[in-house]
Parts: sequence; structure tokens; C-alpha cells
Amino acid sequence: MQLQTTIDIPKISMISPKSSFLLFGSCFAENIGKNLLDLNFAGEKNPFGILFNPTSISCALRRIISGKLFEENELIEHNGLWHSMLHHGDFSAYSKEIALEKINSRIISTKDMLPKIDFLVITFGSAQVYLQNGNIVANCHKLPENMFDRKMLNISEIFDDYQNLFEKIFDINPNLKVILSVSPIRYLRDGAHQNSINKATLLLAVEQLTQTFKNIIYFPAYEILLDELRDYRFFAEDMIHPSAFAEKIIWQKFSECFFTEDTKKHINAAFKCQTKIYNSGNNLIVMPKGQIAVIDGLDGFLVANYNNVLLICKKEDEKKIRQFVSDVEEINKKFV
Repeated sequence: MQLQTTIDIPKISMISPKSSFLLFGSCFAENIGKNLLDLNFAGEKNPFGILFNPTSISCALRRIISGKLFEENELIEHNGLWHSMLHHGDFSAYSKEIALEKINSRIISTKDMLPKIDFLVITFGSAQVYLQNGNIVANCHKLPENMFDRKMLNISEIFDDYQNLFEKIFDINPNLKVILSVSPIRYLRDGAHQNSINKATLLLAVEQLTQTFKNIIYFPAYEILLDELRDYRFFAEDMIHPSAFAEKIIWQKFSECFFTEDTKKHINAAFKCQTKIYNSGNNLIVMPKGQIAVIDGLDGFLVANYNNVLLICKKEDEKKIRQFVSDVEEINKKFV
């Protein structure tokens, strides 16, 4: 007897070792982006910070496409910080100049990337939006609640917005692949029933978009957590967010779905260190905190700093690695 609903995810195999990416949206996009960057893929995650509702994500992408930089009159001051209502709090700062520099530098760099990237990941978190003076905001920045109105986006609003947006994006980058997903994080402020309506609205809008554009694919992060894992053991202590273990499972399924066989063999793994890697694959890099490894033209190597000795050798030469470590220890004894 099978006591688990297994989500069938077809293998699309579209992310190669040299693929570049752009990610927008909720915490799921943030986690996927971090994992991709840790594996030394070229790309950018959340250039406006974490965004939850489809309209704010669309506004961010449209602003990047236009290249229009933010100006002082688009910031507000609250509790000693300058904020953009279209950005996450990560972009807030104690001075307008610093806030604008953080915001505009990401617009410039992301606009340059958009025509060149191979895939775009967008994760919708909630169809519930907050409006200030009739305009949808990305973040309320702890301003008084009475300054905002709330509403639920409907399916048509989301679909019409993104149909127009994707037409613009595909004009800029015709070969771009888009991965859409819905965050499995539940929004229970208004109760479980309203959360179900919220997520159903997002799922139906995404379904219409995947049916309209051949370059758009749906990744079922929502279904993996809520249907396949379906147990509070896979949730964090707040019983709303996925646990670290659940995030690893979802990431594994994402990589199994989208990574090519070549990618699975040739991705570089860098542990707790900063790296710049060029024309290299299937390497394991371990460096102390504060050191940066720059690697070009290596395939299948271990690069590690061991007792202040730089070790570079083939990963498969396990016996040699042990001998190298033993030799280093002997050398160190002579100088102690």
C-alpha cells in the first residue's frame, strides 16, 4: 500500500552548466536562486528583493525593461529609513542617496542581463495585495495599517498583466524559458478558506499562462509540499513555512527536473567560500572564510586550503589525496 501521493514531474532538462538565470518572487525563488549561485551558475535573484504578489513582480520587471531609474520623489521616509514602496526592505537605507544607489545599480545590471539569460523563474506568493492611494505596493515597511487598502487580485487581472508582460519579454529574448511556480507558504491571516481561494487564483492564472505561451513551464513546488510531503514534519516551527529538509527535497526535485545530465555531472560545488569560476566543471572547492578562489580551465579537481597549504588534485585520486595530506602534516612537523 502506498501511503504518499507522488507528484509526477516530467524531466525537461533545459539547464546546462553554462545557463544563466534571473529569479523573481517569494522565498521559494530566493532559495532556488541561492542554490544556483552556490553552484556557480551565472545569474541574479530578486533585484527588487523578495516580492509576493504578481503585480509587484510585474512592475519590477517592467521597470527593468524600461531602464527608468528611481528618483528621490519615489522614496518615503519612515522610522529613520528611506524606503521604496516597490522594493523589499533590503533596499531601505538611512540616506536617500544610499537607497537610490542600491536600487538603481540593480536595475542597470539586470536590464543588461535580460536579453542574454537562458531562463527566468517567477514564484507567486499571494494574490492578496495592499494599495496606497490606489497603487499596489510591494512592501508596507511597517507603516500604519490604516494607510493601506487590501484587495484580492482576480485571475483575469493576473493573466492580462502577464500576457502583455511576456510578449514584451519574449520580444527582447525570444529563446528565453520561463519557469512559473506558486509558493507553498500559506497565508492564514484571513483563515484557511481564504488562503485556498488565494492559492487557487494564482494556480489558475498560471495555468492560463502555460497554455498561452509555449516557452512557459510550471514547476509544482506548491503541490510537492502540500500533497506529496503533506506532513507537519516538513514544516518549520511556525507550521507555515517549509522546513530546511523540505526545501532540500523541493530543490532536489527542481534540479532533477531541469538539469541536463551534463549539468549534473559538471556542476561545481563550493563550500562556504567565495569563488569565481570560468570554463570549469565538476570541481569541489573548499577555502577558508575570507579567501576567494579564482579558477579557470579545471575539470574534476579538488581545490582546498589545508593548514595554509593549497591542495589541487584530481577528485578521483583518493589515495593520492590521503598521501598529499600526510605529506603536508610531515612538512608541518619539521617547521613546528
